[in-house]
Amino acid sequence: MNPRGATKALTPLFMIGAVAALLTGCAQLPQVDEEAAGESATPSASPSESAAPDDGGTTTVNVNELTVGDCWSGATEGEIFEVELIDCAQPHQSEAFHAVQAPDGEYPTEDVFAQLAFDECAGDVFTQYTGQAYDPAANLQVYYYAPLADGWEQGDREVLCYLANLDGSLLQGS
Repeated sequence: MNPRGATKALTPLFMIGAVAALLTGCAQLPQVDEEAAGESATPSASPSESAAPDDGGTTTVNVNELTVGDCWSGATEGEIFEVELIDCAQPHQSEAFHAVQAPDGEYPTEDVFAQLAFDECAGDVFTQYTGQAYDPAANLQVYYYAPLADGWEQGDREVLCYLANLDGSLLQGS
């Protein structure tokens, strides 16, 4: 179990594009600068109860508390345990737009999580939320949080998809 109690980890956006390219054989992968790389339909859930204060400030939350409709800034690579929740009207790095439950069974591989996130988040849901079709070469990309193995053992099956710009520039509004 990790020291901060988080049971989810971020997977970089280029993983989704890589899976799409391998499956379709025709998608062009974006060139990812790992130093720079840092989610209209109604969301399927309300923002987290621990949402940022109305004064436009930020609140640090555990990634397990993130829900569809939340916006945040913070680290964008590796195992992330906490993020700074921000009012979506303010500039932010990331915005949760869809959640999906992974099927029960053995703990999935990274490729399985990536395929699930791509299938569920880069199609119609992405188009409805953003007003544009998903393009693996575009700046606006899909990332996702997936359960870590210890979270999976505790019954966590949620994969949370979110938007972020490939170049690290901020999003505003939702």
